Amino acid sequence: METNHLNGTGMDAFSTKFLNALLQGKNLNDILAIGFELLGNPIFVTDTINKVLAYTKDVEVEDPDWNEIVEKGYVSFNVATNKKVKAVMEQIAISGTPVIEYLEDKELSILRAVIRSENKTIGYLVVPGNFKSHSQEDIDHAVLLCNILSLAMQKHRYACNSMDLMAEYFLTELLDGKIKSSNIIREELRFLRMELRAFLYILVIRAKDHYDNVSSMEVMEAIKAIFRGSISAVYNDDIVVFLNGNRKMEDCGDEQEKLTKLLAGNKLHGGLSRCFQSMSDVPYYYSQAVEAIELGQPMDRQMILYHYDHYVLHHMVAVCAKHTEIRNFCHPSLFVLKKYDGKNGTDFMQSLYQYLKHSKNLIETANTLHIHRNTMSYRIKKIEELMDVDLNDMNLSYYLFMSFKILEFIRVQEMD
Repeated sequence: METNHLNGTGMDAFSTKFLNALLQGKNLNDILAIGFELLGNPIFVTDTINKVLAYTKDVEVEDPDWNEIVEKGYVSFNVATNKKVKAVMEQIAISGTPVIEYLEDKELSILRAVIRSENKTIGYLVVPGNFKSHSQEDIDHAVLLCNILSLAMQKHRYACNSMDLMAEYFLTELLDGKIKSSNIIREELRFLRMELRAFLYILVIRAKDHYDNVSSMEVMEAIKAIFRGSISAVYNDDIVVFLNGNRKMEDCGDEQEKLTKLLAGNKLHGGLSRCFQSMSDVPYYYSQAVEAIELGQPMDRQMILYHYDHYVLHHMVAVCAKHTEIRNFCHPSLFVLKKYDGKNGTDFMQSLYQYLKHSKNLIETANTLHIHRNTMSYRIKKIEELMDVDLNDMNLSYYLFMSFKILEFIRVQEMD
């Protein structure tokens, strides 16, 4: 392919094409298609942690390196940190202009440029000379293309200009399900200099109405001080925190206490997922943290931090409720006991619930209800008699406990 020598009119025509693409809300791939017309070579754009944001499509490039980058979706850590590549990028940083690098072993030239916004690097432009050799004129063309890409990337929030912003962007991409490959995750962690630890959680922080008392940025900074190595991002109007720790959450009493004080002091609530091990599962555990808040708040309004584990049975009930009348799943004898309470002014339903909740431990249940152990023993015998059941039956006990969870869910739904 021959080099296109453009006069002023030709450059104006391409400038108009680029501006029209911006005004029409075209994506980066559309802009690179115009860039391909201008430069005559395939192009790809990466963010500051070398993940591919866009590349020239519908173009067949017979180059193993190009095909690997397109297939994987990122520039490998070894390539990005290659001494020669780093030297070229340092030269660009100093001069502020694109640089043409010559690879003698491949008989190929590569044009590299930095995409900037407000003097901060937000991405990289790479144009391998697979179809034609680069000329000095291409440098001017690359400057124009970088300026257009800068505007488009800011508009579409591709810009990442610090390690914190890169981490926030990474978390958002995970939450959106855009990053699933373990290889890409591993590469991005290396760029972020982040070591994945044994116990991972997602924490979602939600304001009752909105953040009147404190900014989301202040909350994220406070969380980072409590949980070292965490990543935060604002997502769907909530603050989402990826917790990366060496201990299980139940062993982090001090941290949980500080977190609860932070939330309570700013009229915020939090939902905590179960523990997990793979960052590719972030979207699933994010949904758990959201469910913890949405199920927990109506049931336990006095609480600040809701653990998904405490509401997993309610979540099961909520899923079933979308498809059938869940009241029909309750054990029939429970309604007999409820009717007896209503008629006689007793509270056997609460006694039975606490008994099951405390794993049928008479002493613990009696202490919770502030009654004598013998009184509790009498109540259990009376309950078994009224319901015509044997509470020593493990399956029955589980069924009754699940029935209580169903009734609790129904009660909250009716209140709403």
